[in-house]
Amino acid sequence: GYLNLDPTSADKLAPYDELSRLVQEQVGRGVPVPMLTEALVIQQNFLNAIPVDAPDADDSNVSFVSATGIVERLDPALGTLPRPADEMPDGDRTIEAVITRETAASGRVAFGRTYSIFPSRSETALPRTVRIVGVVDAADPADPYWAFSMRRYQNMLIIHERDLRELVQDNNPTRNLEISWSYTYDYQSLTSEDAAPLFDFVEEYTQVARRAGLNVRLQALRIFEQYMVRERALTMTLWVLQVPLLLMLAFYLFMVSQVLIDHERNEIALMKSRGADVLQVFLTYVVLGVLLSLAGLLVGPFLGLLICQILGASNGFLEFVQRRALQVEITSRTYLYAVIASFVALMTILIPALTASRTTIVHHKQRLARSSGKPLWKRLFLDVAMVGVAVYGLYRYQVRSEIVELTGLAATELALDPVLLFVSTLFVIGVGLLFLRIYPLFIRILYRIGSKRWPPSVFAALIQVGRGSGKDQFLMLFLILSISIGVYNADAARTLNQNVEERLLYNAGADIVVQEDWQQVDNDTGFGISPDTPGGPPVVGLDSEPTGRYVEPSFRRFEELPGVNLATPVFYEPSASGREFGGDSFANVALFGVVPHHFGEVAWFRDDLTPTHWYNYLNLLASSPAAALVSSSLMESAGLELGDAIYMTWEDQPSTIYYVYGVVDYWPGYNPHVTRTGRGSRHLVVVNLNYLQANSALEPYEVWIDVDPQTSSAEFYENVILAGIQPTRFVDTSQDLIRERNDPMLQGTNGTLSLGFLVSLGVCFVGFLLYWTFSIRERTLQFGLFRAMGMSRSAIVATLGMEQLLISGAAVAAGFAIGGLASRLFVPLLQVVRDAEQTVPPIRVVSLPLDQLRIAGFVIVMLSLGFVILSVFLFRIRIHQAVKLGEE
Repeated sequence: GYLNLDPTSADKLAPYDELSRLVQEQVGRGVPVPMLTEALVIQQNFLNAIPVDAPDADDSNVSFVSATGIVERLDPALGTLPRPADEMPDGDRTIEAVITRETAASGRVAFGRTYSIFPSRSETALPRTVRIVGVVDAADPADPYWAFSMRRYQNMLIIHERDLRELVQDNNPTRNLEISWSYTYDYQSLTSEDAAPLFDFVEEYTQVARRAGLNVRLQALRIFEQYMVRERALTMTLWVLQVPLLLMLAFYLFMVSQVLIDHERNEIALMKSRGADVLQVFLTYVVLGVLLSLAGLLVGPFLGLLICQILGASNGFLEFVQRRALQVEITSRTYLYAVIASFVALMTILIPALTASRTTIVHHKQRLARSSGKPLWKRLFLDVAMVGVAVYGLYRYQVRSEIVELTGLAATELALDPVLLFVSTLFVIGVGLLFLRIYPLFIRILYRIGSKRWPPSVFAALIQVGRGSGKDQFLMLFLILSISIGVYNADAARTLNQNVEERLLYNAGADIVVQEDWQQVDNDTGFGISPDTPGGPPVVGLDSEPTGRYVEPSFRRFEELPGVNLATPVFYEPSASGREFGGDSFANVALFGVVPHHFGEVAWFRDDLTPTHWYNYLNLLASSPAAALVSSSLMESAGLELGDAIYMTWEDQPSTIYYVYGVVDYWPGYNPHVTRTGRGSRHLVVVNLNYLQANSALEPYEVWIDVDPQTSSAEFYENVILAGIQPTRFVDTSQDLIRERNDPMLQGTNGTLSLGFLVSLGVCFVGFLLYWTFSIRERTLQFGLFRAMGMSRSAIVATLGMEQLLISGAAVAAGFAIGGLASRLFVPLLQVVRDAEQTVPPIRVVSLPLDQLRIAGFVIVMLSLGFVILSVFLFRIRIHQAVKLGEE
């Protein structure tokens, strides 16, 4: 901070001392990282120095400066360090000072000379003279003290603090005193949790300091701002990705708890019949739930620490590399989330336990004997309601995207609608429940089709599934949710990674884009030379005389570069304007001039961004020299139709006539939204480069290059240097893609999606085995009776296999279908944290067959292993055990 003090005060530095104390207290309070150095700098400006031995010489403007600890950190390159005045010989009224190399080189003051000092606009010299006793350097340039470098002290005379204080207090009548406080901190100890409080403190302190006449500067403030924006974007993205997974885990816990409680309902009813009350039974499960939750609370944070370290090595979806481990630690917030998770897990146990603890033996037998009727979700049509909320979420996303596009606001500046966190999960559950509403009808139809022809195994399976309890549907919904989330995470990961590559290629336009430095030559004609006629006569514009001329570098150098498959010139003008023939004018047009045939071979463009293949539009350009492709936004705003004539110009170029041959809204390198690099225009016009150059003065163009995949970036850079090419703009999409893949946002997203994919499949497998194990145990009597009635073990196994096919198989197939549909609809919502210019080209959902095969293979292994385990369990059933169990 800086402060001008009133020199008329008796103690001119008293306000400084008081303010210095306040600054030190406030800075120490608000900055959470260790302070490395601090310096209190007093600077007296606007002084004039005249050599004592040459009083008629011209004066030089200088400043006195002192800083805490500065003299001890200086090393004299010439002469000595200054001594304070109280160590000078008696009667010597000279102040010793040192200067930097830059000050000595400027010639304002010289080493070894003594100067009289005059305040600004005063002819009376100060009582003390100043002698330059040394030229100094920093003793240790790596010392954090020199964060602002020695250049800060250029044209200043460095003296001891007490000498400057005495000078200010006793002799200086001016107001040109400047005081500042400089601090350097150990930024390496700054954590992500410290960033937000520090940023808030700096903003608050800046406002307070300004009211006191201070100016606060934090060199890293812009870095903090960028970090805060990216942190908010990453946090929002992770919430969108994690909420479906968290809901699935809660659903899994609830399902397992429900199965366990149902398995023990008979024992609970017996306890109630023998005198146990509701509270006693319920407390039994409270103790069990608390013990399990505490076990999870103790182990969970450390398991999460290991998972986070693994996610830090993510280089793509299900791709892990050797990378330096993330600095992950367990904090108080970690345990806060762990406590919340433990509480949720406890609730999933206690809710079904509370219901079961109220069941008497009579109610339990009645429940077994009677049909429970339609479940609550069917009566309330919760499936339809969930799908409706999901559709509403899609609508909210569209509205939010339009607001970001129209207002230009950053996506993180808009509050995130909580509905967007749940829409994909609600959609999966809603459609899954709709499937379960319809599925029994399908089973009944299947039963009636072959009721007289089905073998016993199929007949028994259809009866069991058709009359199955809600537990079967619970399992089916769980499998649907697990498989759908696995498919959704796989598609989301592939889509995001593919979209990153496509966005880089689209915005760049080609593998390599080079803008070379063209030399501009002023002459009388001001005409350019067409590249088609190197060394030929100048080509004159039609409507007006162009001004200025550029010397075009040889284009052949690019074509002859090793590793270049093909190169083409592309003219780009972001701020062209035009007018309709006989109509209104328009501006803010991105004008591209291309050579159609070569451009189609070099440029990268997605086939689905135009109604037909984009080569057809290049053919339209090639069909006529004056052909133009125009964006639909320009067609609508200017009222154009196909075949209309338009005149285009930019800067001082002549107006050239073109004819509208086609409409395109996307083009390589064109962004309808203004980007942070400044490239972006509302409208688009694409024309033939040769025709454009023939009717305008030659101006610099970009060179778009298709590079041989076998050529590395380092080799290509070396070839560019050897060819004498001096780029003013150079874009290498391969290097940009590497940087993007190492970006924390993409790494975090890939790691989260990989984790969600693996967790969903693992939970699916465990839930599947648990359900069928308990189901077989509950049906021991039924299978024993089947054996007593004469059914072979193979027939019972076949019955079980058919049940798995009708329950698990149908749920898995529905999960694949619903997951694919959810991906098509809701994966684009992951762009909710992206600004408008970052959504060009629009996201395209990618589903990799390899991921589908992985899930299908996992499901096959899961069903096969589960079937083998259950078959072994069935073969161990003894008829006499089943009959005895029935008697009990």
